[in-house]
This record gives sequence, C-alpha cells and structure tokens, in this order.
Amino acid sequence: MVASAAMLVAATVVVFLIFDSHSHSNSDTIRPFVITMAPAWILYVLVWRFVTVRRTKD
Repeated sequence: MVASAAMLVAATVVVFLIFDSHSHSNSDTIRPFVITMAPAWILYVLVWRFVTVRRTKD
C-alpha cells in the first residue's frame, strides 16, 4: 500500500505539472486537475479501506 501511495503522489505531481505548463490562469490549472485527480484519490481511499478492513477481519 505504501508503494501504491507513493506512485499516486508521483502521478499527482506529474499531472499537476502538465496542467500547469499548458494553462494561462489558476482556474485553467486547478479545475482540470481536481476533475482528473479527485476520482483517482477517492478510488485509492476506498480500496485502501477495503483492504485494511479485510485484513483486520481475517
């Protein structure tokens, strides 16, 4: 789980840098970045909770 979190953080930074390099204003950076990365982080948190709950029950 730590390795996947590190990869998601690295991907988040890369995606932000890509959006930032092609934008002309803050809203051109933040809005697409949040729309792109929020589902990835939500999915990661849900999977993390599912995995940790399964481990504690076994």
